[in-house]
Amino acid sequence: EKHLASSNSGASSCLQELFNFQMSALLSALRSDSEKVREGSARVILKLVNNCPQIHKQAELLTQVVLERIGGADLEVVTHLPEQARPSPSQLPCVMVKHRETSEVVRMILLNILDDLLQLLDRPVLACVLPFAVEALRAFAMDPMADIQIQACKAIEGLATSEQELLQKLSLPLARALLLPLSSKKSKPAIAALKAIEKLLIAAQTDGVLILDILAGSRDPNSVAI
Repeated sequence: EKHLASSNSGASSCLQELFNFQMSALLSALRSDSEKVREGSARVILKLVNNCPQIHKQAELLTQVVLERIGGADLEVVTHLPEQARPSPSQLPCVMVKHRETSEVVRMILLNILDDLLQLLDRPVLACVLPFAVEALRAFAMDPMADIQIQACKAIEGLATSEQELLQKLSLPLARALLLPLSSKKSKPAIAALKAIEKLLIAAQTDGVLILDILAGSRDPNSVAI
């Protein structure tokens, strides 16, 4: 990591070869029982993501590894059900109560890896990894740690600003994940969520009305207003 911090642009090709050669070892270290090993591996990967000129070749694998470590795949546990048998998504704020990655520090670094990676990718590559990235961003937005929620909101806002067309059909699940920071008693997560939702409303286009619907909150169907 010290060598990476002091490396210059001329060494980018060497860093690329290093990443290609050591990628399996670095990704395996993310699953180590030692928190220090996981943190060190995540920091090295973050440095390499920002210094390797051909990081797009490993983009899909890195995104899937982040998703696996955060435990964000199939959050609603409905993918095994037929479309007509799936229940309506909840309009209540949801929080991740069990993470595969137990360290808040490592989870924040993983979020930074994903955020930086999405900013560096060309649109064709981004379109391939976007479904995995959206699932991971949803999990990060529902993290119990407020700082991770805020960073996830900023990542979603940036993605919705730069890639409106790609996010048109993915804006609704992202907005639903933002209900947790939006309902926070702290002002910073709530403001960050509002800014992200504003950009998602623009990206969603005609589906924006569905986002407005979930912002209305949950209501007991048996309760009739007088």
